[in-house]
Amino acid sequence: MALQLLFHPFSSYSQKALIALYENGIPFEPQVVAGPDSPAGSLLAELWPMKRFPVLLDGARTILEATCIIEYLQISHPGPVQLIPADPMAALEVRMLDRFFDNYVSTPQQKIVFNALRPEAHRDPYGCDEARAMLDTSYAWLEQHMAGREWAVGDSFSLADCAAAPFLFYADWTHPIGPAFPRVTAYRQRLLKRPSFARAVDEARPYRAYFPLGAPDRD
Repeated sequence: MALQLLFHPFSSYSQKALIALYENGIPFEPQVVAGPDSPAGSLLAELWPMKRFPVLLDGARTILEATCIIEYLQISHPGPVQLIPADPMAALEVRMLDRFFDNYVSTPQQKIVFNALRPEAHRDPYGCDEARAMLDTSYAWLEQHMAGREWAVGDSFSLADCAAAPFLFYADWTHPIGPAFPRVTAYRQRLLKRPSFARAVDEARPYRAYFPLGAPDRD
């Protein structure tokens, strides 16, 4: 039975999992969650009451969360691109950077986006200011971290880069990285040129009108 992925192409966390699948050419059956009443939306609600995607199905096994999906793929469907190093200390650094991009780039970025989706009376400008400050702090830390690096952890594309690609992509739309962080900008451009992420970006283009802050006319 083929792997099934419940996801949406415009979702950053879905793109994170898609990058891993595309990097290793792993065949899967796409199940696009096109609203709660769609077949994939109904299945998602049955499998996971949080109704968050992506979710990977492998026979009777259900794997939640993009990071865990990537870990699972390496264990059960390995390919030529090893996204988590065999060396435990190198793997620890990859996982640490994965957490950085999840918690300190994606989380504040999504806070700003979700705030824009709320009715105006329920918006949280103070919380958005905090989120923007966190993104500036994250950009500054990453600017120093990327000195002399091609990818997030050394010379090899990894789980950390699967996280960085969509999160920096949307973060720059939400709170521009700007000229103060040239290494971060260059890293984002390298990620956009990676074939696996370029494919995910292209597949999401039809949905750009849904970006509540207005998708910029670039990328």
